Order: sequence, then C-alpha cells, then structure tokens
Amino acid sequence: MKRMNFIVLVVAALMTLPVQASLIINGSFEGSIGSEWGFTDASGPSSIETAGSNYGGVASIDGRHIELHGSGSPTYTLWQTFATSAGVNYMFDFAYIARGDIPVTQMFRIEILNAANNAVLFTQDVLNDNKTAWTYFSSVFNNQFTATSTMSTLRVTSLLPDANAPSWYATGGNHLDLFSAAVAPASVSEPSLLAVFALALVAMVRRSKAKKA
Repeated sequence: MKRMNFIVLVVAALMTLPVQASLIINGSFEGSIGSEWGFTDASGPSSIETAGSNYGGVASIDGRHIELHGSGSPTYTLWQTFATSAGVNYMFDFAYIARGDIPVTQMFRIEILNAANNAVLFTQDVLNDNKTAWTYFSSVFNNQFTATSTMSTLRVTSLLPDANAPSWYATGGNHLDLFSAAVAPASVSEPSLLAVFALALVAMVRRSKAKKA
C-alpha cells in the first residue's frame, strides 16, 4: 500500500511538469509562410499543398504541408534559425513522405548548424522511398544534437541520387511536415524528476511517522 501511495505521488507530481513548446515557428505550415522560413527557391511558399488536393498522390497529415522540390539548379533548400543555449542537448523531429507520381528515388539531407559560423552539428541523408505513409524522422534516426551557440539552424536540402531521373523531377519532390525542436528530456527534466522523487519520498516518510505517532 505504501508503495502504491508513493507511485501515485510521483505520477501526480510528474503531471504538473510543464510541456515544452516547440522552438520551430509554424512547423506545420498551417499559418502564412513568413520570414521564419527561408528558401533558396522563390516559389517555395507556393509549394504548400492541401490535403484535399492530394497533389502528387500525397495527403497532408493535418491540412497543409510543404513540397521541397527535387534537386535542380540551384539546389532546393529550406531552413529556419531558432534560439538555443550552448552546451544544451536538443531534439528535433518532422514527418516526410515521397511524392507518389515520381518514378525515381527521392532523397534529402537534414542538417543542424551553428547559426553563427555554419558549423555542422548534425547531418543525415534520408532515402525517401515510402510513397504510401508518412514517416517520423525520430522513428528511424537519431534526432538529438548539442548546441554550440545561442542560435541554431535547421536546414533541409533536396538531393538527387538517381542519375537517370527525368529533368522534370526538379519541379517535384519530397513532402515534409510537422517540424519541431525542443530541449531534450534529459537536459530539461532530470533535475525536476529527482526533485519529484525526493518530495514524494519525504511525503511518504512523514506519513509513516505520523501513523506511528
């Protein structure tokens, strides 16, 4: 019974911990695209699709998403810079799916950079070959990095691994949605968790002493 009370106290305390807001602004592309997102391609904001259009055989997760065109000239890239603290661990995530009506392999590169000097903090090339279901990056790859400055940049670049791809592929490509970033749990909540367990333990001891008295 005492153990059950202890567990209940811990769970109750954990439920009071604040939920972190994403550091990425408009990561689901539901609002108007403003200065928060940067594009190498001027048509970038116009590449946002709606679920109803089923453009390229892709339906959005939550209404709107963005299509990052294939690797043309210049290379198609989108990015966003967000606030971080040097030495702190962060996690990020997003969802991706391949455009269904392109008969070639699709691929992109996700990077996290030090915004001050463009030093690469994280990089991963992703073979985007699932045309039927959205994939969350964190379900397949490591999604954590350690910041080295007060500002970091998330950048996605389309790649073209298939040398036989038709020229029109440069006008279509990877579909992306639900970008987010936050302090990694171990960085933000480990001290809080220790405090929670300590408080719960103190409460249990006091209750035990009260019963004996």
